[in-house]
Amino acid sequence: MGKRGISELISTVLIILITISAASLIYSFVSPLIRDAMAESKLCSNAGLEIVPEDSCYDAISKEAIIGISAGSNSEISGISVVLAGGGTTSVRLSNGTVSGVRYRESATIDLPLPDEARTYIIKTENIPSSVTIYPIVKIGTNEKVCKNYAQSGLREC
Repeated sequence: MGKRGISELISTVLIILITISAASLIYSFVSPLIRDAMAESKLCSNAGLEIVPEDSCYDAISKEAIIGISAGSNSEISGISVVLAGGGTTSVRLSNGTVSGVRYRESATIDLPLPDEARTYIIKTENIPSSVTIYPIVKIGTNEKVCKNYAQSGLREC
């Protein structure tokens, strides 16, 4: 009885094909993750949000924090996360449109700062904040991401 196996050539070709298929499959999963991470990193670093200290303070009488925020020259943000800390924490997400407890000048409609522009926002808070931290929010495809880079400043009394 003759037992027959596959030849070395065929087994080598099969191993090569399996390896190529596995590499293609891994690449198809990893490539979008790397591309999205690179896009997020670029958008976040380009946001260049800064707090304008001379335009930022806390008014104890009206219980409002006045925060000046400027955007960098390549800024492409879809929102700003504002955290007021000290004596409690107040967090607000600024985006174009209306945001509860926030106004821009005398208007209830919020406009985010355009590239190379500064805007001052007035945020109602019951706490007495001693500092403010802002995080850019960027849009990648249909998802929004809060960036890890931030700007922080102390708040003086108005």
